[in-house]
Amino acid sequence: MTSQYAREHWSAKPNPCWACRMHHCHMITLTDGPHKGLTVEEPEYEMFAAWGPLVGNTVPAEALVLSNLLTLLGLEGNEAGFLVSMIIELYEKGVLTQDDTEGLELKWGNTGAIRTLLERISRREVVFANKLAEGTKRAAESLGPEAQNCGVYTLKGHSPRGHDHRAMWREMFDTATSDIATYASGYFGPADPDISQIKDRFSPEEVSTYTARAKGRRQFEDATGTCTFCTMVPLKLLLEAFNAVTGWDFTPREAQDVGFRAANMLRAFNVRHGISVDVELPSPRWASTPVDGPAKGISITQHWHSMLDNYYRQIGWDKATGKPLPETLKALGLERVVSDLWGR
Repeated sequence: MTSQYAREHWSAKPNPCWACRMHHCHMITLTDGPHKGLTVEEPEYEMFAAWGPLVGNTVPAEALVLSNLLTLLGLEGNEAGFLVSMIIELYEKGVLTQDDTEGLELKWGNTGAIRTLLERISRREVVFANKLAEGTKRAAESLGPEAQNCGVYTLKGHSPRGHDHRAMWREMFDTATSDIATYASGYFGPADPDISQIKDRFSPEEVSTYTARAKGRRQFEDATGTCTFCTMVPLKLLLEAFNAVTGWDFTPREAQDVGFRAANMLRAFNVRHGISVDVELPSPRWASTPVDGPAKGISITQHWHSMLDNYYRQIGWDKATGKPLPETLKALGLERVVSDLWGR
C-alpha cells in the first residue's frame, strides 16, 4: 500500500500541480488484473490507509480504484473511510444485517460491496445510504450506542485525517478544536518567533500551548493560497518571498496577526451558529487508549479539559463559552465583532 509500489508495478505518469516541489502525484494506468487499462489518480498516503487497512482490503489495485472513485463521486476520502469502516465493524459484530444494509454483505475486504455502498451514498439512492450520507457522526447517532462507541469523529461533526492520532496528540487536539474541520495549526517546519516546538508529544501543556500559538502562522499560510508542503520554511524566509511578490513589507508579527484575525473570525462565526465548547471533544474510539505501539497505555482523555482551559487562555478566548474575549478582538482590530458576540 505505497506509491512506490504503484509506480514500479504499473504504468505511472507524473501529474503534479504547477511548480510543485513534492513530485508525488501521478496518474497510474493499471496493466494487469480485473481493472487492466484503467487510469486512475495515484492515492496519497491517507487514501491508501482509508481504502486499504482501514476497510480490511489487502489488494493495492483495489485501493487505487476506490480512492479514484471518491474523486469521481465528490466524496471526502477520510470521512468516507472512517464511515465505511464503522459500518463494516457494525456488520461484522451483527449490529447491522443485510436487511439493514439493503442486501450488501459489508465484510472486511469486500471491495465490491464497498464500491456499491459509496455509489449509493453519493446519490442517496436508498434509505440506508441516505442516512450514511450525513457523515460518520450523524450516522453513528442514528445507528445507536455501539456505532457511537466505534466511530471515529469529532463531536463537532467531522472525521479527522487518516492517522492514528492517539500517538499524535497535537493533531488530535488541533482537529477537535479547529473551526475549519481539519487541523488549523499543524505546522511541521522550523521554529518561528514566539512558537516553541513540542519536545514531549504527550505533554498536555506543550501540546495545547503550541496549538494556540501556531494558529496564526498556519492561517497566514492559508491566506496566501499556497500549499503548506511548500511553505515549511522559517517564517522569515516565507515573508521574503511574500513581500517580493506583493511589494509589501510584512513582519513576522504582522503575518501572524493576519492568521489570528482569520482564526478569530472563524471562531466568531461558529459561535454565532451554535458551536459550543461542549462539542470540542473527540469520539470515544478516536480518543481511546492504545493497547500497543509507542503510545501504549497513554491516554489523552484524562487531560482533555485541562488542555482546553490552557488553550483558551493562550489564544485569548473565554473558557466557558469559547468566545474570543473582547480584548483579544480589539487587539486584532476586530472591534466590530465585539458587540456582535458580547452585546457591548
